[in-house]
Parts: sequence; structure tokens; C-alpha cells
Amino acid sequence: MRGMPTFRQMEYFLMAANCGSFRIAAERLHMTQPPLSRQIKELENILGGPLFTRSKAGVQLTSRGMAFHKEVPLLRKQFLEIQKKMDAFSLGEKCNWNIGFTSVHSPNIFNQIRKFLTDKLGSDSVSFTYGYSKKLSDLVSKKKLDLAIIGTPSPIPEFDYKLLHLVTERMYVAISKSHILSSKEEISLIDLKNEHLFWFQRNENKEYYDKCEYFFLSRGFNMKRKHDPGDNHILLSLISAGEGFSIVPHSITLNERSNLAYIPLVEKESEELSIKIQIIYRADIDFNNAKLITDIHRVHSGINN
Repeated sequence: MRGMPTFRQMEYFLMAANCGSFRIAAERLHMTQPPLSRQIKELENILGGPLFTRSKAGVQLTSRGMAFHKEVPLLRKQFLEIQKKMDAFSLGEKCNWNIGFTSVHSPNIFNQIRKFLTDKLGSDSVSFTYGYSKKLSDLVSKKKLDLAIIGTPSPIPEFDYKLLHLVTERMYVAISKSHILSSKEEISLIDLKNEHLFWFQRNENKEYYDKCEYFFLSRGFNMKRKHDPGDNHILLSLISAGEGFSIVPHSITLNERSNLAYIPLVEKESEELSIKIQIIYRADIDFNNAKLITDIHRVHSGINN
């Protein structure tokens, strides 16, 4: 028995076959060429013959290599399915995961996490809920959600919970491109003292509302208010039409519109009004669930404003 090919060897083989060069394959895999060549050689020994012909111009698949190349995608898929099932065991054999995402931020900012969770747990084993941070925290406290990604500050019910910080978003002003200030590179709220601010009601998030109102009062910002419709698409449409402006987190700027400009708030004002994106989960969560939370934190750590 010559052994079985490893998943790593199959990945290296596919990359070399697609690149037609061990050197280029190694570069794309962020490694040096000798370890890649050794793994390919071991794979050839396992499969009983050469998979590539080598020359100064590069490498080409042999007939044996072409036959193996046809089989690798299926083998890779089967391996990943087995790995997914084993991950389910390592996560306490939990069949269904319920995870919440704040709807205040653009859903696009969570694409990496949703894809990671679907790939790791299986699309049939994970469900996503969207809503205000207050609602999500309440669902976590009642064990209807395993965890949630929320914006803080926000009201959190009394229960034994933990927060894990993911990222602090810079704040922007969303304003119509037809506005005279829309071309500014940075903007202060003092520039907008005569404009209408779309703003939410205190009962939606009294912690963040009070924080912002205290800041507005201390700096003499007394903008006229309009009620925020509570739907980002409607809000941005109203702003595009020139009916006012809003203060939004960076992730909302991913929603591009033809007559909409996003201008960074000056740094000090942005810091005062910033929203922290955090994972909230129950403090009594078991080790295996905690591992999933750590993995989510790792995936999300790549997000940059």
C-alpha cells in the first residue's frame, strides 16, 4: 500500500496544473518552490508514476496527470463534505445554529462571515436573523439566538453576557450630490447647522441616542430633525432627492447611488459618534461554541474601514 494522497497534495497539484509552472504555483500559494516540488513528487510516488513532464518552459500534465486531474475536483468535494461533518462533531454535534446580524449596518459588511458560517456548518444547519441590536440582544438572552453581531452602544437586557469587539466604524455624512457641500473631503456637523438631519427615535436605542444628543448639545450642534424611516433604502432615496442628510457608519457607504455622496466626518466628531460592531453571546457558552466565536472573530478581523 503506497498510502493515500493528502488534501494539501491535491491542492498543490491543481495549482501547478492550472499555472503550468511550479514556480508560479508556489508564488500563488505563498510558499517557496522546493516544498511544493517535494509534495508533488510524493503524490507521484503514491499514484505510481509521473503526473507532469518538466522542462525549462514549465510543466505539462502527462496522460496519468490528465486522468488524475479529472478526478481531483470530485475527491476535493468529498473531502470537504467529510471535513464539514467532522466540524459539526467538534462543535458539539449541534445541528442548527441561529445567528443574528444588526440591520443598521450594510449587510455587505457581513458577507465574509455569512459565507464562512455556511461553508463550515452547511447551509441547512445555519439560519440568519436581521434586526435592531436591541432585538437581537433580547433574542440571545432568551436563547433564541446562539450569538449576534450588534452595534454598540445599544440597550442590552439583564443577563450574563460577553461582548467581543470586531471593528469600530468611522462615521460619514450621507448627502445629496446636488448639495453645495457634497464635494468636501471631510465635513463637520457645524457645516450642516441649517440642514435637516434624518434621525431615529430615542426608544429605538436610548443609549446611543443619549450619547449623540449629549455630544450635539455640548458642541452647539442644533440641526433640524426629520424622522428616520427605519429602512436604509428609503432613507438613502430621500437623501438623494435632497430632503436632508444623515450620519451613517462606513458600511452604509457601500450602497452607491447616482445622486448620493458620502463624506467622512472630521475625526474627532466621528470618534464621538462611532459605532462599535461586537459579538454578543451568553457567558455560559460551552467550549465548542466559543471556538466558533473565535473563528468568526478571525474571519471578521480582515474588515477595514
